[in-house]
Amino acid sequence: MKAERRPRSWFFQVRGQFHRHLKCREIHAPASSRWRDPDAQLLKGAAWAAVKDSVLTDLGLLEDPAELLAENAERLDRAYRVVRAGLAANTSVTIDDDGKIHVASVKAIEEPPSLIRG
Repeated sequence: MKAERRPRSWFFQVRGQFHRHLKCREIHAPASSRWRDPDAQLLKGAAWAAVKDSVLTDLGLLEDPAELLAENAERLDRAYRVVRAGLAANTSVTIDDDGKIHVASVKAIEEPPSLIRG
């Protein structure tokens, strides 16, 4: 009995799905420098405990990240508020109730004569 052959399109579908999952970091290629699992390179257990204090000191970080996260959340909130205040004056950009941004179409700029071959 002859083995059933899958169509070539099947191969390209599988390859496309595989690449998509690689890009989304849902699967990893351990031998690759680009697609390997970044968490696999982290120190764990006793190795991390041995260097933890010096790493946090060198990076200027506290062991509890709550304060740093709160500061960054506040900075991000201020930045959003500045952008939102600027959007109020711009009538070509609107934000609906779902938070989606809508931009009015922009009229194309005419090509200057210097770019037109004569």
